Amino acid sequence: MDLGHQRPWLLLSLLFGLSYYFIRTSQYFGEIQLMFWKMAAVGGLAIMFFFMFRKHLFGPLRLILFLLALIFYMLGDGLIIFDLTFGGAAFAIGHIFAIIFFYNYRREQGLSLSQKLLAMMVVILVPFIAMKIYGNGIISENLSIGLYALIIAMMSASAWTSSFGRYRVGIGAMIFIISDLFIFAQNGIIGPKWWIDPIIWFSYYFAVLMMTLGVNQKIKVMPRI
Repeated sequence: MDLGHQRPWLLLSLLFGLSYYFIRTSQYFGEIQLMFWKMAAVGGLAIMFFFMFRKHLFGPLRLILFLLALIFYMLGDGLIIFDLTFGGAAFAIGHIFAIIFFYNYRREQGLSLSQKLLAMMVVILVPFIAMKIYGNGIISENLSIGLYALIIAMMSASAWTSSFGRYRVGIGAMIFIISDLFIFAQNGIIGPKWWIDPIIWFSYYFAVLMMTLGVNQKIKVMPRI
């Protein structure tokens, strides 16, 4: 499916993604309406990628893994409004699909020592940082945060070391970590601050956008084998 079939969904995603933060406190929208508005941001990206997946349906079926990751990110956007645990679980499942996807496209050559070390440092340090900034003294909660942080760190590391472009997919995955760390800080040592919310939403949305566009760009030139 050519770009003409994908572009409307990308524009729709941008419309909902860029406007969500500004309308989320509007008195004209109820909680359910805002939930669907929020979900439409990544939902548009999922539909856009679906057309690319359909084009390659008889080729690399592993593309469905990234589509599933986007679907669970979209579900996480909705669920997290009502419950942080259920939302986090949906995101964790999405990250697992993304890890498997990026592993299937891992970079076999051209990975420098510094790039390998960065991936290792992300996996080691992110869970530790997450537990420190969330730390509320409840061991079970801190361990849950650490486990989730380990999963997203592995997702980011696998994206960084994959054959997809680092300037979109790799950096996008790293920005995803920043968004989640601010969520942990907001629910932990920093507490609710007006300036944290836009950082969380826009860093998250642009992270997923960059990853999707990067994967999409690479898939376009892949042979249908």
